Amino acid sequence: MKRLGYGLLAAAATVSAITLSTATANAGIPAGVYCAGTFCYNTTDQPQTVTGTEVCPNGPQYAVSGLIPPHGAGAVGAFACPNGVQPQGILY
Repeated sequence: MKRLGYGLLAAAATVSAITLSTATANAGIPAGVYCAGTFCYNTTDQPQTVTGTEVCPNGPQYAVSGLIPPHGAGAVGAFACPNGVQPQGILY
């Protein structure tokens, strides 16, 4: 019975974490900026800062940001993880 309780608790925690990350993910992309992977395009007349969280396959996560020029494109993050592996992606 304890295993079932722990399983349900773990499932609830996972759903909560996914919901929280989805709710806060869009906060890192300003209006008028569109991102795909590590690259973003700014359609506004002002430079925009995009923030996100880079996720490494072995667990650690790092805050990353990039300054995207007006009507231009730029990269956000894309650093190597501590073990030299490329990150799995960026959560915005």
